Amino acid sequence: MFIKSRLHHEFASHYFWLGATDQFRSDKKWYWVQTEQNIKTGYSDWYRTEPDNPGKQHCLAMRKDFHYQCSNDHCNQMFGYICERPLLLLTSAQL
Repeated sequence: MFIKSRLHHEFASHYFWLGATDQFRSDKKWYWVQTEQNIKTGYSDWYRTEPDNPGKQHCLAMRKDFHYQCSNDHCNQMFGYICERPLLLLTSAQL
């Protein structure tokens, strides 16, 4: 929900890569590229018609025209991207 709210209000791009694919394994499940972890069995924030075109669209994206729900797209598209970073915890002295 945090990412969706930021995309709705702060960014000009309408399409973003999320860093997951179904391309590298034969089980047709989606995995994060960086960690190779399954993105969750039964992931439920797909746009209503997604994922579609199995075997042809292998990269996970968020699209404005899909209300920033997830979709699968062709990996050669020139989309913006969203990166994961470690959570920065501030001490009370830093606040």
